[in-house]
Amino acid sequence: MNHINGGMDIKLKANEANLFKSNVNMQVFIQASGPASVTVLPQRKEQPMDSLGSGKSGLSGYYYQGVWRPLGGTKVHQFNNSSAISQCLKGKVVHMYGDSTVRQWFEYLDASLPGS
Repeated sequence: MNHINGGMDIKLKANEANLFKSNVNMQVFIQASGPASVTVLPQRKEQPMDSLGSGKSGLSGYYYQGVWRPLGGTKVHQFNNSSAISQCLKGKVVHMYGDSTVRQWFEYLDASLPGS
């Protein structure tokens, strides 16, 4: 497994590089840009609950008792240990593209799977 950062030519200012270091807590207060509260509005009558998430992509769902429950009938496999994950990925090439969430998945798999 490899993790690469390709094609990014970022010009950082003097102290900005420190913001991207791993395992560093800069302990810098970040001023909120707006009110520090969340307002939950009642559901509008013209927007039925099922229209909020169709579940067709398999991305919408919820956790219940530690298990992801997808909406829309999508079948999801649970892998409870590293050997089950390894067996599923055996002989496959996995390309992961995305943001910090994908990076967290990469780091989890890298740390969890034998021989990675």
